[in-house]
Amino acid sequence: MTQKKLKYDGRSSWLSFKQKINSYRKVYHWDDQECRDYLNWCLEGKALDYFTIETHMGQMYSYKEIMRMMESLAPRISPSKAKFQQASKRAGETLED
Repeated sequence: MTQKKLKYDGRSSWLSFKQKINSYRKVYHWDDQECRDYLNWCLEGKALDYFTIETHMGQMYSYKEIMRMMESLAPRISPSKAKFQQASKRAGETLED
């Protein structure tokens, strides 16, 4: 199934991942437990470590609660936004360039 392409490692764009997994959730009509399972399967590296630590105590967090927790792990500024903020206007370039 196409969920194999859904991966989040804690370094890539959280907003893109969140948009994608929520789209799958709507299209495939996942219930809360399915959302939690698919989220678990999509996470890698530090993101999976964080998810495991937060949920290993047997507490049944809802998908929405877990997504809120994951927000704190996500980078605050996406790489493209950071790159844009560091950009400077060169001589001869218009502001639009």
